[in-house]
Amino acid sequence: MARFLTAIAEKPLDARAAKLAYLMPVSIQAVTKKDEPALAIADLVAYALHKSFCSENNKLKLTEQRYLREIKSKFYSCDATGQIANFGIKFIRGPVDMGLKGEEMSFAMKFYKKAPQKTKLRNSL
Repeated sequence: MARFLTAIAEKPLDARAAKLAYLMPVSIQAVTKKDEPALAIADLVAYALHKSFCSENNKLKLTEQRYLREIKSKFYSCDATGQIANFGIKFIRGPVDMGLKGEEMSFAMKFYKKAPQKTKLRNSL
């Protein structure tokens, strides 16, 4: 991994990767979940995302969206729109390219849905 990060930092193909030049790969250490409680949170989120959209390992071919629905409000969102997708959650290939259909597609699109704009009422005299 250290070689990979170094190679990307030396020759970034994306402007965002240029920031890796400030990272020291030798300072990265492997820790267990017992040593770093935040890893348990990352596991919870990854599991919720997987179960919400992936039914291939399930005998009944069903997804479970309850986990993600319950933690959805905890994700970072755009201050202006309230949109979660591409802010707190990144669908790498996007729901269409992921081949989502039906209920799974509707659920994924809720993360892209922008919150209704609040209008300010004017005081009339």
